[in-house]
Amino acid sequence: MVASGVEKRVRIAVVGGELAGAILVRALMNCPNLDLQLYEAGAEFGEEDTAIEIGVAGEEALQTIGSELLSVLENAGASSLKSTRMVISNTSTSISVDTEISDLANDLPVHVVRKSSFIDVLLEPVPSANLHTHRSVISIHPSKNGGVHLHFQDGTASYADAVVGADGFQGYTRQHVLGSDYPALSAGREYRALVPIEEARKLLGAIGLTENRQYTWMGKGWLVRLGTFDRDRTAFCIASHIDEKPGVSHDLRQTNDRTFLEKAFKGWGNQVVKNTIISLLLQHPITPPFPLYHHTHPIASYIKSRVCVVGEAANTGSHWDGSGPSQEIEDVLVLSALLAEIRESTELEAVFKSYDEARRPRRQAYSQANVMIDAILFEKTGANIDPEQLREAFATTHASEQNFEMEKYKLEALKLYNKINNS
Repeated sequence: MVASGVEKRVRIAVVGGELAGAILVRALMNCPNLDLQLYEAGAEFGEEDTAIEIGVAGEEALQTIGSELLSVLENAGASSLKSTRMVISNTSTSISVDTEISDLANDLPVHVVRKSSFIDVLLEPVPSANLHTHRSVISIHPSKNGGVHLHFQDGTASYADAVVGADGFQGYTRQHVLGSDYPALSAGREYRALVPIEEARKLLGAIGLTENRQYTWMGKGWLVRLGTFDRDRTAFCIASHIDEKPGVSHDLRQTNDRTFLEKAFKGWGNQVVKNTIISLLLQHPITPPFPLYHHTHPIASYIKSRVCVVGEAANTGSHWDGSGPSQEIEDVLVLSALLAEIRESTELEAVFKSYDEARRPRRQAYSQANVMIDAILFEKTGANIDPEQLREAFATTHASEQNFEMEKYKLEALKLYNKINNS
C-alpha cells in the first residue's frame, strides 16, 4: 500500500543476504516511502555459519539504527565478552613466549553471536515477498528513466530505482562499481571452528576456557582468537594466517589440513597451545578456509550512479581486532538514515553521494590501522615483533570504537545530505 502523500514507493534492490543486507532490510522494512527487495545468491540467507564479534561501536550503531535491534541480538543468543587477554607467542629470541600485550576487563559490552542465527532473527518479520534466494546477479544496466535493471544467473531480471551491493568482496556489485582499477591482493586465509563447549574444555585442559572471556595469541604473520559464546554452549576459534608476500589469487580448495596448519603456525612458541588450537580447528572446521584480502590502494568511491556498495563489498581487510562486523553495521547506520529521508527516486544520487563522503574516510582509517598491525606482525617495523608497538596499534583501534558518538555521526551525515540535495 502506498502511503498518503507518496506517489510511488522508491524501490531498492539489496544484493546479498549476509549481515549488512539483512540489517538494512530489517531497519527500513516499515519505511512507507521505500520498497526494499533482498536478493541472495545462495539457497538461504546467512548460510555462513560462524561466530562474529560486535564491539562497542557496532552495538551503539545497532541501537542508533533502532533500539529493537539489540533485542534481536539477544534473541539470537549473543554472549557478552567481559574480558580479553592478548599475548605474543612466538620463537623470537628477544621476546619471551606468551609476552602479555593486555589483559583488560571490557568496560563496555562486546558481543559474540552466531552469524546465521542473528540473520535468521533479523529477517523473521520481513515479508517473504521481499526475500529472494537463488538470485545471483550477473549484470546491472542503467534504464532510460534513471533506474537500473538487474539480470540474474537463472535468466530472470528485475527493475529497481537503485541497488545496494552487500554481496561481499567477490560479489558482482563491487566489480560493477569499482571495475579493475582497485584490485585487492589475496593476503591469506582464515580458519574457523565452532566446538561444543565441553569438548573444547577437554581439549584445552590446563589452558582453561573461562566463560565470557576471549583469549588472543599472535605471532609473525598470524593471530588466533578463542572464546565462548552461544550462552556458554559453544567455543569459537578463529585463526588468521597472512602471507608475507600477498598474491593475486588463492587456491581455497584445500580444507583445514594438519600439515598445512603446522607449517602456517610454525613460529608459535607455546607448543601446547599451538597443538591444542590446531586440534580444535580440525575437530569441527568450517570449510573451506575464508580468503583474506588487502586493497592495493585506497578506494576512490563507494558509488557509481545509482549503485552503491556496503560491507566487505566496499572495503575489506584483515580486521585483527574483530571490527569487521561493526564496520558493516556502521555502513547500514548511515545509509539507512539517509534512505529514510527520501520521497522520490531523484534524491537517490544525493543519498549515495552523502553516504560515500560520510563513510569512506572512517572505514579507510580502520583499514590503515589494521595495515599497521600487519606490518608489526611481519616485523617490517623492526628486527622483531615489538610489544609496545602492538599495544599502541590496538589502543588506536579501540579508542576509535569507544570514543565515537554514533548519533552525532548520523546527524552529520543527514546534514551533509541536506546540503548536497539542496545545492
